[in-house]
Amino acid sequence: MMAIADALIAAWIGTALVATYGVIRYRLSVRSLSPIADPPPAAIIVAIKGVSVGLPDFFDALHRQIYPRYRIVFVVEAQSDPAFAALEPIARCAGGRIQLVIAGETSGPVQKVHNMLAALATLQPQDRVVVFADADMVPPADWLQQLVRPIALRRARVTSGYRWQIPADRRWVSWIVALADMSVATAARDSRWNLCWGGSTAIERELLDSLDLPTLWSRAGTDDLTLTKALRAAGIPVHSTLRVLVPSPVCYSWRGAFSFGRRQYMLVRCYAPRHWLLAGWTLCVPVAGATIAAAAASADSLGAALALGGAIMLRLLRHRVRVSIARQTFSPEIVTALKPSLQFGWWGWPLAHAVHTAAFVASLCGREFCWANIRYRLRRDGKVVILSRSR
Repeated sequence: MMAIADALIAAWIGTALVATYGVIRYRLSVRSLSPIADPPPAAIIVAIKGVSVGLPDFFDALHRQIYPRYRIVFVVEAQSDPAFAALEPIARCAGGRIQLVIAGETSGPVQKVHNMLAALATLQPQDRVVVFADADMVPPADWLQQLVRPIALRRARVTSGYRWQIPADRRWVSWIVALADMSVATAARDSRWNLCWGGSTAIERELLDSLDLPTLWSRAGTDDLTLTKALRAAGIPVHSTLRVLVPSPVCYSWRGAFSFGRRQYMLVRCYAPRHWLLAGWTLCVPVAGATIAAAAASADSLGAALALGGAIMLRLLRHRVRVSIARQTFSPEIVTALKPSLQFGWWGWPLAHAVHTAAFVASLCGREFCWANIRYRLRRDGKVVILSRSR
């Protein structure tokens, strides 16, 4: 029994060292990049539902992109969606630069994927790069430039960024989710294991057409993970643009936060099982190791006390590096908005890790999830079945 306890503590410390190396590597890789001279024409596809408080900021941020040739395709489920009323006047006055598509109700994949397929059908020959974006973020002015840059320079065919959640209220649950997701946002990146994130992914048009997304996304439960799976099968690496950490204002309730975390990990379990296992290791091993070390330290074990102290110091070092990444990446205004959650991170990380682990453990069981007021069942083959809708 002692050997097992020692092995778990050693695994915990090893995991902490690797995680610390990963976030330091991320920080050292973040650097300013010069603009590209002649970027290819891009089409930005945004599947949208409802009108959130931050939607005007998102519209404004898209319009302010430092990019010479791009157009935006917004797609909603129905004309009755409040987003349609908000978007229709903007599209009407945009002179063709903004297109508004009505997808209709899904009978196959999740509604977001169904909407995106409807938008893909409107692509034009001049759209050389297709960008998928989420409406719950506020991209900086160079977001599109930085995302497309590796494709324009022929260094990649697919690029993807990630979000940095910014609590828009002062509730602990919002801080906890933001802190937990921060650890994902700043993990080491490598094209051999990167995943696409649907909120900021750019793909070369020629490659996109070769993937046959209507077939790939038929009855799919997610857009980005199924896209990643198809790219990996084709031997196409996903380039991670480290500076594309997009500010994403969020407000969570406890119920909403747990549902979001469980759904995310359930989908990863189905479509990227090795990433799910890795997440399980990085979440569950520290819990087991810390519990054993704390019990042993209380029984006067010097080795366990040293392990406990060392792990805490490594955790605080990782947080310091993440604060540095935020200051390097974001504008002073965004850093100021992040300040409360970053301060919470100095002492609130045990609670955030516990909630994060609980969401992962919940993904072990069940195959039903709710997304945008529609309940689905995820089959073992990765296809979804619609169970019910609520308005």
